[in-house]
Amino acid sequence: MDILEKLHAEHMVFKGLLKKMVESEKSAQRTKLFAQFKTKLVKHARAEEKAVYDAMTRLQTEEPVEQSNEGYIEHELVDYMLKKLGKARNKATGEWTAGIKVVKELLEHHIEEEEDEVFKTVRSDFPLDQRKAMDKTFEAWKKKVKA
Repeated sequence: MDILEKLHAEHMVFKGLLKKMVESEKSAQRTKLFAQFKTKLVKHARAEEKAVYDAMTRLQTEEPVEQSNEGYIEHELVDYMLKKLGKARNKATGEWTAGIKVVKELLEHHIEEEEDEVFKTVRSDFPLDQRKAMDKTFEAWKKKVKA
């Protein structure tokens, strides 16, 4: 599979889980959804960094390197929020709701930018066979990551 198709499909899963968490008002339901979301997202982010961002950095040209750096930073911001939100026992508080809304906004911005700019770079700089190899690397890293 082309790595870009896989990333897009997983992005849609994240958007759906975020929507459910924001709309839910029950701590137990949010806790369950958050656990799924966090595990899937952490594995996705670490694997994406290794399979896509690192490959873009190796191109050693300004735009791909800048896009890769920005992706890493956005992932770090979401990691920070996931850690903070994960500590809360009651996920039905106003503070937790505000936090998950911030994660939703960060991730939606990240996905939009990635699917516009990064996908364009990957399509132009990596032929299909390399994108398929990136997908294999991505899947291998997802299996290695502890979330």
